[in-house]
Amino acid sequence: MKSPLTISLRKQTPINKKAIPYMTANKSNFTYMKTFKKLIVLAVVLLTTQFFAQTSPTYYVVLVKAKWCSTCIKNEDRVVGELLSKMDKNRMTVLTNDLTNKETKAASAEILRANGLEYVKLRSTGILFFVDARTKKIVESIPISKTTDELTKTVNRVTSL
Repeated sequence: MKSPLTISLRKQTPINKKAIPYMTANKSNFTYMKTFKKLIVLAVVLLTTQFFAQTSPTYYVVLVKAKWCSTCIKNEDRVVGELLSKMDKNRMTVLTNDLTNKETKAASAEILRANGLEYVKLRSTGILFFVDARTKKIVESIPISKTTDELTKTVNRVTSL
């Protein structure tokens, strides 16, 4: 009869390490796992930055206009048709700040607020403002009464910053 304190010293059967290679814990397996984890993290970081690079604009282009502004009435169709419609949508987001009346001001203010531009001074009508999307600071402004060539040069200068 065995006492409860007796320990069995029976010989254990060894594990065949060649038959079950995934159970072996050696230094190279840990190195592979660390490398694999690093690659996964790197892939996630690259995919995330690529996703945000495509969805986040570099600049906001804000057209400040009003129905009572003679410069706006004369030049808005030309600027929108020849310039703003051809801009790279991945790099620039075009917004309008309409100061015609209280309703249009309120609607424009909501759009500006949604894009984080509520504190940027965009109150002069007939002006095209270029605002850095990251810093929310005006980097360039140009009257829409300028020629299409001058406006295009300004857009190209801003996008090369």
